[in-house]
Amino acid sequence: MHRRLYFVLPDEAHARQVGQDLDGVGLDLNHIHAISGEGVKLAQLPPATPRHRHNIFGLIECIIRGLNLAIFFDMHPDY
Repeated sequence: MHRRLYFVLPDEAHARQVGQDLDGVGLDLNHIHAISGEGVKLAQLPPATPRHRHNIFGLIECIIRGLNLAIFFDMHPDY
């Protein structure tokens, strides 16, 4: 199962260090993308595409989990 990891870091130097650490444990660097705030430039990190910026599969998983709970509690009114 694929999971996304999000890191909130103060600057590009810390982000590069996290990238190097993830590379050191065997994560493919093609799977690492950086998103920055307004006015922050990340020149040495791979930018995220619009597809990377929106986690559609995480949203679908969250919706299904919520529906599962709603169905469970609807079928078991004793709770």
